[in-house]
Amino acid sequence: MTAAGATAGLLDIAMTTEATAVERELARPVLTRVNAAGSAAFALGAIVGSLLASRAGPMWCALLVAAVVLPVMWEAARLGPRHPAPMPAHGHAGSAGFGPTVPMLGAVLGLSIAAETTAAMWSSSFLAGQAIELAAYADAGAAIFVGCQAVVRWFGDPLRRRFGDCRIIIVSLALAAGGFAVVAWSEDFGSSLFGFALVGLGTGCVVPCCFALVARSAPHRPAAALAPASLLAGAVHLPTPLCVGMMATVCSDATAFAGIAAALVGGLLLYGVCTARSADEHRGAPPRA
Repeated sequence: MTAAGATAGLLDIAMTTEATAVERELARPVLTRVNAAGSAAFALGAIVGSLLASRAGPMWCALLVAAVVLPVMWEAARLGPRHPAPMPAHGHAGSAGFGPTVPMLGAVLGLSIAAETTAAMWSSSFLAGQAIELAAYADAGAAIFVGCQAVVRWFGDPLRRRFGDCRIIIVSLALAAGGFAVVAWSEDFGSSLFGFALVGLGTGCVVPCCFALVARSAPHRPAAALAPASLLAGAVHLPTPLCVGMMATVCSDATAFAGIAAALVGGLLLYGVCTARSADEHRGAPPRA
């Protein structure tokens, strides 16, 4: 599990670094569409993996993973190192020249990833316990969650051009918090699926928008900003599985989901205050209380 986690983390950072470099080169938003490809593949893997593991055994899942990953490794090795691309002076259209600080963005990143992890890891067990007769379809929660992520990420870049990353993050956090609240108070399978769909829609654009803002905060050395933001994000989301598991054991899964909703609301309020203060400082106005 440690090796798998380290590999997944390295792959995620490598994908993000590559995608931000491509976005800088093109001088237009593409980061959410890159993430959409990953989300769509995750949704497909959730369904195929569940069927394969239940009918043929987990070893076949491992072989399928190897068959997919090895060609990607070969192609990535052929690409070689990427030379840093200069950041456009004013970013892409629809982006403000100011924004939250890197620590704030790191915290929001951590909250969003924590929400994604919770939905992906606990949706199946929650749905299986909620409707025993539908246990064979319990992975539908993870599939719908990530499928909605893929859809919103596919259309996310035009939204970023139109509204800017900061507004997208605020609306997204509100949607994700609402989704977890629906799941926490849900009493039937269908309502829970709807809640996980909202979580997918809400978390879809947060991570790519945050990484784009972090990269623009240090146009000449984006890696210097991406590294501490990722570290802060890890400090927020790494304890989440343990905390959610403890809450689910001591209280219930619904209580754990309600806790995630409350954390997202807190992050939303903090992010809104931070964004408003940045806007005031940009205009030269006195900071808001």
